[in-house]
Amino acid sequence: MLESNLEADMGNPTCEHILVLKTCCYGDNIFPSLNNLISEAERHPMSYNRLKKQLEFVVINAVRLQLKGWKATKRVQIHYVFGERNKGVKRDYDNIQSASLKIIADGLVKAGVLKDDAPKYLAPSTCEFHYVDKPFIKVIIREIENE
Repeated sequence: MLESNLEADMGNPTCEHILVLKTCCYGDNIFPSLNNLISEAERHPMSYNRLKKQLEFVVINAVRLQLKGWKATKRVQIHYVFGERNKGVKRDYDNIQSASLKIIADGLVKAGVLKDDAPKYLAPSTCEFHYVDKPFIKVIIREIENE
């Protein structure tokens, strides 16, 4: 039910800008966990760098297709909705969250949506998790007034 509403949410005319990542980039998952990233870095620094660039490229392409040139003019708060695969081993929330938040924020900066991922431009993020048949990450970007 949650998956079927993703496309409808993308046309939401409110001040929220929604980005949905549905391409599996890491096995059956959208993004690797922090443990997977650490393993890549221990294996070889260039291997980690290559993986991070591939994941950022997924974010940049999704921004180009879905946000169509939109750039934040105010400070933003991002709410992440993780749709994790309900089959197999359940991954730790903190490992999924920590790896994905950093990679997605860096991808948003490289795509030009955010000027920087410093606290001046990016407020603390929130997350929620669901178990679904087809994994996804939904990124809801809200512009907020500077404090």
